[in-house]
Amino acid sequence: MKKTTALITGASVGIGRAFAHSLAKRGHDLIINSRRKEVLDELAAELRTNYDVQVEVAAFDLNDSEALNEFALQEAEKARIGILINNAGFGAGKPFSKGEYADQQQLLRVHIDAATRLSHAVLPGMKSRGEGAIINVASLAGFIPNPADALYSATKAYLIRFSESLHLELGQYGIISQALCPGFIRTEFHERLGQGKDFNKRNRGIFQWMEADTIAEASLNALEKRKPPVILVPGRFYRFLFGLNRVLPRAFVYRQALRRYKSRI
Repeated sequence: MKKTTALITGASVGIGRAFAHSLAKRGHDLIINSRRKEVLDELAAELRTNYDVQVEVAAFDLNDSEALNEFALQEAEKARIGILINNAGFGAGKPFSKGEYADQQQLLRVHIDAATRLSHAVLPGMKSRGEGAIINVASLAGFIPNPADALYSATKAYLIRFSESLHLELGQYGIISQALCPGFIRTEFHERLGQGKDFNKRNRGIFQWMEADTIAEASLNALEKRKPPVILVPGRFYRFLFGLNRVLPRAFVYRQALRRYKSRI
């Protein structure tokens, strides 16, 4: 990939932060987004010092439709973004029928509205240059029904199909679209769902937890292949699960999903 400006949402922690380091290491200038300005400022200073790249902080909540639209219009006019990483996300951590709809609506705005709006904003510039990349951080959960967190799985499924559709539409313009679908990763995600820092993150047999920096590197390395994969599932164990899910009868998949749900409640 040529050196360009990359926009990363949810860049303060986890996969987003790992993408920031991986891209800066490759010489790309960055625009990093999250709600936490203090954390972003510290990360920006670290990246500038370690990699000698330009880093711009865009601290705003993607759930704020007005702020999102203002930022998108600004970036559409500048037409400078060559890599977009729609990474921001979270889980509701509860069944769809429980809790307030406002919580579910926030998830929809961040996972779907923000990713779609920003993708639409950066595409004219990418098309005019004849190159670009959009990475939508989905999840292996996007292929599996989850009654314990229906909208998380559903919105990740949207990102996967959205990425495939963009691939078919935009490949002729030299634009790469990738749905990044990791499994379990050692980040703050599970603590935010209330599972605590003691949530078991140990590898057991073929079951493997993965590190955020490994996921980011796998994603960026895939972009450099002659025929980049549209759906990328990092890790042998998770590729095995992905393949298995495609051939198992849906009735069996539903039973397993229901078993996991009942064990949680």
